[in-house]
Amino acid sequence: MLSGMTLHVLEIVQAGVLGSSLLAMVPPSCVGLAQHARLGNVDWRMAAGTAVGSFAGSKVAVDAPAGACNTCAFCH
Repeated sequence: MLSGMTLHVLEIVQAGVLGSSLLAMVPPSCVGLAQHARLGNVDWRMAAGTAVGSFAGSKVAVDAPAGACNTCAFCH
């Protein structure tokens, strides 16, 4: 709801709203990662693979032409 309000009130483009929302999740995620790492519950190979896959997926989504993600997701 806050993202929608930000989009309309501040007239920020959708990508900016999504980017700021994702950026806001980084600090809590780092705290959680640190706690789990301290307890020995982190598989660092899996974490590295997840980071690489997330980066690659975001690049594909950003570089895709308009409507391509919907076409792939909903088989239109």
